[in-house]
Amino acid sequence: MKTSENIAELTKAMVEVQKSIVHPSRDKVSNPTYRAKYADLTKVIESCRLLLTENHLFFTQPTEERDGVTVLITRISHTSGQWMEGELKLNPEKNTPQGLGSAITYARRYSLTAMIGLAPEDEDDDGEAAENRPPVRRQETATKKDTQPSASSETTESGEIIKHWADGDAKRGDCAKCDKKNVFCYIEGGLCYDCKHQG
Repeated sequence: MKTSENIAELTKAMVEVQKSIVHPSRDKVSNPTYRAKYADLTKVIESCRLLLTENHLFFTQPTEERDGVTVLITRISHTSGQWMEGELKLNPEKNTPQGLGSAITYARRYSLTAMIGLAPEDEDDDGEAAENRPPVRRQETATKKDTQPSASSETTESGEIIKHWADGDAKRGDCAKCDKKNVFCYIEGGLCYDCKHQG
């Protein structure tokens, strides 16, 4: 971390901020597969901006390109001219605008929380997008409408679950005959188990 030559006034102000700051609530849900809640960047900023300005502080988070690498710089400045800053190199898995954008959002949130001393979240969707990690498959639990005979199942590369019944394969959808929604229906014919075996 880098700082101005003198940080006495900055330090006093940061003490006042940390005495009063309230950690942001975790009200966003990441990839449904993970089911983890987190505080997004907006929540993090909302939780600290007023306290910072009341104590004559503000933050900036520009990026720079250095030797082909994007670097995020998070600086907290005091009206006295004193400052402290930290840098974080970004390494998105996908070299696309969306991949870079996710990495920047992820880095901004974590850099700002680290600089101020916040601890808002468990896990986040930005991190998953920035690292491009494949989702962890969870075993699907049966619902009341899916109390069918035992069957094996598999998860395709796209995340779709295919159920293998003795007389055919099925996937989730709306039954072509009754009003059941989002139940396992035979791929051939589009009927749910009950409709196919009526009578």
